[in-house]
Amino acid sequence: MGVDIYLKSGKTGFSCRLYWISDLIDQYGQYPGRVPDLRLDKKLSLKEIKQLLDFLKPCLQKLQKDKKKQIAKYDSVYFKKIEGVNSSLKNLLKLIKSKTIDKSIASKFQGLIKRLDNFTDNYSNNPDQEKAEIQENFNEKISLVQKIIPILTKIASGRGSVRIG
Repeated sequence: MGVDIYLKSGKTGFSCRLYWISDLIDQYGQYPGRVPDLRLDKKLSLKEIKQLLDFLKPCLQKLQKDKKKQIAKYDSVYFKKIEGVNSSLKNLLKLIKSKTIDKSIASKFQGLIKRLDNFTDNYSNNPDQEKAEIQENFNEKISLVQKIIPILTKIASGRGSVRIG
């Protein structure tokens, strides 16, 4: 059972898991005291609501910037080389396994095959899949912040409340 944060302004309401916001604070809240203390069973004061809003606005831009950086990393030459290394290792393993091996060197080949299998596991990350996961993760965070900012803006003007429970 998780802890939620509830935002209510007139008929508009929104709730999300508190850890989503806590994770953003851990990642982007470099300045202690500029973000409110988010504890269980707490109603945020107007000052704390404004602190949270002041934190989330630049956080949105940082998220968008970091998303671009992370995606660019997976388009780099390094990850294209990893794909080539993975493919070469798989081909080498197929070739070794397809040939009959003299019994005198079979034990040495078994060790080589195990080590090559380990290398294949290390280089098996699919950059396209990892890039898609990063995009999905950042899109979720960006969407969350984009939903919260307008509601917090209304609440900060004195029309609503933020409760953790």
